[in-house]
Amino acid sequence: MSRKKSESNFKIVIVKWGDACTINETMKVSEAKEEDLYLRESVGFLVKKGKTKITLSMTYDHADDNVDVITIIPRSWVKEIIELK
Repeated sequence: MSRKKSESNFKIVIVKWGDACTINETMKVSEAKEEDLYLRESVGFLVKKGKTKITLSMTYDHADDNVDVITIIPRSWVKEIIELK
């Protein structure tokens, strides 16, 4: 089975990024200092790659040129962008 390219003009990407987190448990201060951001991976159409943010869309409507289910990620949180072929 061969892979097909998307018919949209948008690249399809995986964005790896560090997300804010809330940890609701008691721990030592020394342990809390070692906690890190949660690593997330979001997949979608790359609508915009700007200086301050990445905009992804989960769906693209060819007929109306509309996008839906938008994720906006602060650029400073992005660790890596991988283009899918």
